[in-house]
Amino acid sequence: MRITYTIPGHLNNLGVVYEELGNIKEAEERYDRALSIQMKLSAETHYLTGVIYSNLALIYKQTGRYKEALCGFKKSLNILNLYPTSNSHVLPILNREMQELSEIMGRGN
Repeated sequence: MRITYTIPGHLNNLGVVYEELGNIKEAEERYDRALSIQMKLSAETHYLTGVIYSNLALIYKQTGRYKEALCGFKKSLNILNLYPTSNSHVLPILNREMQELSEIMGRGN
């Protein structure tokens, strides 16, 4: 991923820091705010929007909200597929996350 110098980008980066520190609630709040602002400023298919969806999906997965996580990963994948040269390393990870969630949900967890 790349560093962005925008308010949504900074909020996303703060979310990453909070997540790394184990403060999932604060991370989710930052990602939600970043997405809200990003959706007002840019097209839904903007690269950063895909990054934020992916980060939110990881939070949802960690907190057992598997349907929300799967939806977030799908949105992220749909957007980031528009930028294949920038995301050749990320796209397989998103596909793997979606497969894992499908398996978890299939077991009824």
